[in-house]
Amino acid sequence: MAADGTIPTQPVPLDERIRREVASLREGKAGGIHLAHRIATIFEEQIRSVIRDVLVNLPGDLRKNVSANTAVVLVGGSGRGELVPYSDCDLLILHAPNISSDVEAIVAEFIRKAWDSGLKIGHSVRTVDETWRIARQDIQIATSLVEARLLVGSTVLYDRMRMLFRERVVQHRLGAFLSECTEARQTERDNYGGSPNLLEPNVKRSPGGLRDVHWMRWIAYAIYGSSDVSRLRPAGGLNADDQRILIDGLDYLLKVRVELHLHAQREQDVLSRSEQIRIAVKWGFEHRPGQRDVEQFMQEYFRHATAICDIADRFAERLRPRHAISRIKNALLTRRVGGVFLLSPTTIDVLPNATERITASPERVIELFLFVARDGVDLTPRLEEAITRATGRFPNELTHETCRLFLLVLDTPDHVGKALRIMLRTGVLAYLIPEFTHARCLIQFSEYHSFTVDEHTFRTIDAANDFLIEPGAVGDARRKLAHSWMLNFALLLHDIGKGFDEDHSLVGRRIAIRTAARFRLSEEEQEQLTLLVYRHLLMVHLAFRRDTTEAKLLYDFTHEVGTPDSLRHLFVLSACDLRGVGPGIWTDWKADLLSEFYRQSMSVLGGDVPQSNAAQMDEKRGRIRAILTEADRPVSTIDIKDWATAELDGLSTHFLANIPEDAVAEDLLTLLDLGEQEVSVTGTYDEATATTTYRVIVRPPFTNGCFSVATGVLAAKRMQTVEAIIETTVAGIAIDRFRVIDEDFEEEVPDWRINDVAASLRAAIKGQISVARLFHHHRRYGDQVDYPPLAAGTVRVVRDVDTSEKSTIIDVFAPNRRGLLYTIATALLEMEVSIDLAKISTHVDQIVDVFYVTEMSGEKITDEARLDHIVRTVRNAVEEYLTNGYRRLLNTG
Repeated sequence: MAADGTIPTQPVPLDERIRREVASLREGKAGGIHLAHRIATIFEEQIRSVIRDVLVNLPGDLRKNVSANTAVVLVGGSGRGELVPYSDCDLLILHAPNISSDVEAIVAEFIRKAWDSGLKIGHSVRTVDETWRIARQDIQIATSLVEARLLVGSTVLYDRMRMLFRERVVQHRLGAFLSECTEARQTERDNYGGSPNLLEPNVKRSPGGLRDVHWMRWIAYAIYGSSDVSRLRPAGGLNADDQRILIDGLDYLLKVRVELHLHAQREQDVLSRSEQIRIAVKWGFEHRPGQRDVEQFMQEYFRHATAICDIADRFAERLRPRHAISRIKNALLTRRVGGVFLLSPTTIDVLPNATERITASPERVIELFLFVARDGVDLTPRLEEAITRATGRFPNELTHETCRLFLLVLDTPDHVGKALRIMLRTGVLAYLIPEFTHARCLIQFSEYHSFTVDEHTFRTIDAANDFLIEPGAVGDARRKLAHSWMLNFALLLHDIGKGFDEDHSLVGRRIAIRTAARFRLSEEEQEQLTLLVYRHLLMVHLAFRRDTTEAKLLYDFTHEVGTPDSLRHLFVLSACDLRGVGPGIWTDWKADLLSEFYRQSMSVLGGDVPQSNAAQMDEKRGRIRAILTEADRPVSTIDIKDWATAELDGLSTHFLANIPEDAVAEDLLTLLDLGEQEVSVTGTYDEATATTTYRVIVRPPFTNGCFSVATGVLAAKRMQTVEAIIETTVAGIAIDRFRVIDEDFEEEVPDWRINDVAASLRAAIKGQISVARLFHHHRRYGDQVDYPPLAAGTVRVVRDVDTSEKSTIIDVFAPNRRGLLYTIATALLEMEVSIDLAKISTHVDQIVDVFYVTEMSGEKITDEARLDHIVRTVRNAVEEYLTNGYRRLLNTG
């Protein structure tokens, strides 16, 4: 209590002060630039206050000496006056050489008081000469000094540091400085996703992030002596449109970054999916047909990010210094083509006096992109800007020549992806295909897509080019395509129907029909393009989610595809679509599944009608029977040949078709020797697919719930099940195979791990340990118990009673979570539904678990009320699990 009896007011903590200030400014609709500047001002005020507290306690002579011979300099974001709530405040403390011993203790006291006051200080203590010498060796230090600003202290020291830094670090080595800046930024871009369209971007460091604006400032400082973006237009560094777009984008990204920091109450620059959902709601985005609120927010974000990335690239290229030898070499190798085009080893340009005439002609502009597609060159920044300005004045109707030239671009595989990307950002692609405007920066808010629709599309086209030189079935099929343009056109349009309140394949079909007519394709070409766009998911759907051993499915599919050429196109398109989804999606395992289905289908379409499944299986049974009868075994009381015949006749076509003959024989020999109370579990690692297959063979009564228990054990052991093949013999013995990816091992799974998993499977199936106990035992720190709320429509359960003659098919569409398969299997078991076949965790745009089910009696489920109950129960179980995480698993078993 104070002497006057009043209670002293407690100072407001720094973070709370910032939070209140930002909240107040937001009410006035302040933008990100304003918020960042105001936060920086608060930090500066706090630093000044701490400095005063430190200096006031010094003896008078020492205080004067320190004030005259030191300078506190703001660097990096602090120097720009651009900070967000939990940024580090970076300081350079300059001092004259003769007082270094005094500075050390004073700085230590200052830093301690600064941290106590809530400031996060990053600092260095150097002389002027130390500063510029270190900056010459470290580009990160150099760029932080570009926008250095004196806070308090000696103006003489600060001015000398700025002069020597500019002279000796920048001007005297301008080319090296700019190259180091650019190399550092490109490395950082690569480390943070390599694309401005990555679905969980780092707002500061990803391509198109705030660091791209900083990069431009470093370059501007080196060339023009000022890092102020607003001054670049008069100097010729930016045109008016780019300057406006850049400032708008900077304002937006800073606003997002401030929001991320305030909500996390710490430094947080990654715009994660959960944050995207939260911010979209907070900022007032609303659902509209075909596009969720979060998708609208992120489309807005990505349009700013891609624009910043594009402007920064052109700015850096325009101002990149050319070495004299490089300029001479470029001049010697530049040749005039087509009368007015200037083609160098790296760029395509137009004679200055012909630029306006050329860019006014769609035909001549598309001609330019032929050079990009063929030679991999870039448009010069000047030419790219001229084309961007001109596209809005192009005539609506495409000429025959425009159509012909664009198809030639699509038929030039080497660098067509690069050409299309430049076409998109200049507006040329939207002119040719107006519907592509909607797809630009459109996100697919799913577990598996890593990129926006436009970037995913271009990556599929890049994949089509890569497959030209790859071995394997896809590569062979790609090389057999007579032309590339049809495949690339279909890839360009395959996802263009997304973002509408209708199945994107249906929307895509209508767009493909309109586009084919716009480009004057022949009737046959129109039909093929429309088929490829409309049915681009069909082959993956059937190969990954259906039993392709059923003859009806194969013949229905080939009838719809129609010709070997269309099948070949669809096969390659399907592979490209998977590869373009994101890292790790296209695997050898998926390649094998898709390729085998392609082989079967091509056999039908090739006119050489294959042997019927029944005949093939009869032959396979005969070969397996021969293996069994020739096996070196002790004398048995049963007739092996008769026994093998009976067992083989009872095995399903799917089992026989998908399991090698020697493996089937081994299974039968194992079950022959299996004791009444035994459970046989073996595991084998496959290096080619980086998967482990666990084979489980059990007799009754352990067969009841065996599949459910096994999926639970594998989930508890942190494994992702990618396939399950389930079989029951005529004697009621279960033979189940589970192919899994072991998430604990990046390399080969060791034998001890396989043995440990096998032991857990045996114990759980025999009831010696519960699945819940295994989840408890193997749960790791950081495993989520609760998951974020589900958006409407996240989980879908669909029934199919038509595809299979013997079974009803249940498709479960949901986000992937470890333990989800166990949740579904348990729900089906509790409803006394028998699972005959499971196709697990295969996806294009989300997880799909597929179950061929029957009643326990083996009858196909067709009753509507029964099916409604199954669908509703499975959906509720999945939604509960996705909401409550492990709670369901920890309380079962």
